Amino acid sequence: SGQAPALVDTITCACAGWSADELPMTHSVRVEGGEWSSPSFRGDMEVLLLEGSFRIVGRVTDAAGGETVTPPQALSVVPLAVSSGNGSVVGGGALDATEPLP
Repeated sequence: SGQAPALVDTITCACAGWSADELPMTHSVRVEGGEWSSPSFRGDMEVLLLEGSFRIVGRVTDAAGGETVTPPQALSVVPLAVSSGNGSVVGGGALDATEPLP
């Protein structure tokens, strides 16, 4: 018997509410211990994560090179329980991302 494939989910990270005198601003994100994403002018960036617990940080940079890094946010990617319609719960192939905030 083979092993089930690892589940992967796309998580959208949003950087919002930032302002700067020196425009445009770019945004990037990274999972702690990993590399920064490519800078984006959009505030929403997608990352692919396997099942598990992660800490994600964001970085906002203005046109003059000033930057701010956000405090890490905890994120857990867990298997989504799927109802079979008769009240019983079966394992699902989808993932559900939850972000516990302090």
